[in-house]
Amino acid sequence: MSTLRFKTLAILDFLAAIQLQENLVALKQQDALGDILLFVEHPHVYTLGRGGKIANVLASGEVPLHRTNRGGDVTLAVISAKIRTAEAAREGAMIAHQVHGAIGVTDEHALHHLTTRLWAWREEYGNDAVCAALLGSILQKRGADRLWPALTTN
Repeated sequence: MSTLRFKTLAILDFLAAIQLQENLVALKQQDALGDILLFVEHPHVYTLGRGGKIANVLASGEVPLHRTNRGGDVTLAVISAKIRTAEAAREGAMIAHQVHGAIGVTDEHALHHLTTRLWAWREEYGNDAVCAALLGSILQKRGADRLWPALTTN
């Protein structure tokens, strides 16, 4: 059985995070590195894939733009991911505490410390409401007919 290692990197510049991931992939392909999961956060960015057109970036200047070697057009992956993971953290913590209560755990438990950290993380670097407002303002400038493609095109 393979061992999964993880590394918490906190905040990195987008390009530094991509370079680190590419270096780790190269090591993994050479069998010089086992499985690793990175926890990293970077500031909001647009990513423009190989198939993307710069003309599709309607809110240029508000959020940095980086070209990637992936396919697709412009995405707002980080903003969207921050909103969704904040929602998932809220739901996961709520369910975990409900389960503990349902099975009768009344003693002090490490779960409290873990969920407290989850709740604190949601507020760092703009909570989900701030991120949703930023995403909304960017998408509003694109127009209603471009909303769905902006959210779903990779």
